[in-house]
Amino acid sequence: MKNAGKKLAVSPVIWLDYMDKYPIGEIKAILDLADVILPNSQMEADMLVDKLDLPKNKFVPVYNAVEPKVFLNIDKTLFKNKYGFDKYILNVANIEPRKNQITLIDAMQNINIPLVIIGHIRDKEYFAECQKHIGYASVHFIEPFQHNSPELLSAYAGAELFALPSTLETPGLAALEAAAAGCKKLVITGIGSTREYFKESVSYIDDIMNKSELEKIINSKLSDQGSNNLSNYIRTQFSWENTAKMTKYAYEMGSGEL
Repeated sequence: MKNAGKKLAVSPVIWLDYMDKYPIGEIKAILDLADVILPNSQMEADMLVDKLDLPKNKFVPVYNAVEPKVFLNIDKTLFKNKYGFDKYILNVANIEPRKNQITLIDAMQNINIPLVIIGHIRDKEYFAECQKHIGYASVHFIEPFQHNSPELLSAYAGAELFALPSTLETPGLAALEAAAAGCKKLVITGIGSTREYFKESVSYIDDIMNKSELEKIINSKLSDQGSNNLSNYIRTQFSWENTAKMTKYAYEMGSGEL
């Protein structure tokens, strides 16, 4: 492509927490060729600059986003009525080790609220292990809904708390959607770029494999009022319209039009 005189834009979506996990030479070679790099956050950009010795002026952060109008006038009772829940803690994610549902299930053993997990079973062995860990917890696995379906939006909006204690998120589209839908209490991983998106509006778990710490953070979050401004903040700051504008700016910069 470069030999043909074409400009190259790269969206890496990578978090170099452990350098030995990745083909660093290949990654750096591609990013060296890029005319512009579009990470999901400034944190991702700074990490790539630092670890791969790349020039800062190549980077234009382009954030993940939601469609604001989708998250207005949601029926909070639809999901509860369909499945018979009063209160519940929600996790929306593929069922796999990276999403860390086993630790979440372990943390729920002494919390007297059902845990609802909505997602594809990406790893059947991990799903089987999840079931073995249920113990005294009330855990309900529900097959995924179509994206932005009324049932999924209602599940987000009606949740007492949304939990996403993954091993890594940049920042987790499900967390953005839960917040946009009106869930006021979120407990999410601190590993990745989540803090750049959610600031102080949510609670973070950094020791993601520590079930006792996760239980403590969930209980603490359940007892507070949550964030009344979170939904509007996410819908305003992280809209696809804003993301499209930044993408256009990045392409213009990479093509030399600016």
